[in-house]
Amino acid sequence: GEMMDEFNWSDYSFDDYVNALPSVFYRTIRPNSSWTYKTGGQSIITNCPCHDDRNPSFCMSEGKNRIIFHCFTGCTQKDLTNYFRKNLP
Repeated sequence: GEMMDEFNWSDYSFDDYVNALPSVFYRTIRPNSSWTYKTGGQSIITNCPCHDDRNPSFCMSEGKNRIIFHCFTGCTQKDLTNYFRKNLP
């Protein structure tokens, strides 16, 4: 599969990314307890903003110096990156 790309858009916090998601998603956001990387960062699973996602399949996590996001249904990093480019403040 495609490796998760690394982003260093350091102007933005994890909360900025969460707030860039459609507000209707907020009720489906849950902590991602399976995140095993020892960064001490937050991680969530929610609906993917890039496809009609009825079963939350989008993971977003704080890495050591970047936000990592991934759609398990198969949306590309390019699609996700373009979404955040448009929707970050």
